[in-house]
Amino acid sequence: MSTASLSWPATGSIGIAEDADGSPLQAGGWGWVLGDEGGAAAIVREATRAALAAHDAGRADDGLLTALQRAFGVPDAERLARAVNDDPTVGNWAPRAPAVFAAADHGSALADAVITAAAGQLTTLVGTLIARGAVGCDVVGRGRRDRQPAQAGAGVP
Repeated sequence: MSTASLSWPATGSIGIAEDADGSPLQAGGWGWVLGDEGGAAAIVREATRAALAAHDAGRADDGLLTALQRAFGVPDAERLARAVNDDPTVGNWAPRAPAVFAAADHGSALADAVITAAAGQLTTLVGTLIARGAVGCDVVGRGRRDRQPAQAGAGVP
């Protein structure tokens, strides 16, 4: 490998690379509880936090809360919180990430902010590798390819 690679399969993320001498480097990849920067489970977690915080503040739903409620098959914010908290697993959260992307596509500023923050976290993983001496850069992803590369590509060295 001669480049820094950032990989985010549907559920998580990890940055791997080699430095100029061929020594391996890694950033992230610590699992969804401790990291998962920009991964699907993290996007759903942060989107749920954002939607519930807006609800608590009495702000009108910009589409994200409704999208998450539909994705989890629940009728209201309280049951959304239960659905997320009662089964805090990658298998429960990650498959709902497309709902966040769809909400952003339909104009949700909250969803867009979550996705943009996730892209920034992915960019930071690559930057961390480059700061440690990684040479070059490749971004490898799987999932919503039509949206994720556009978001993650912003600012990637």
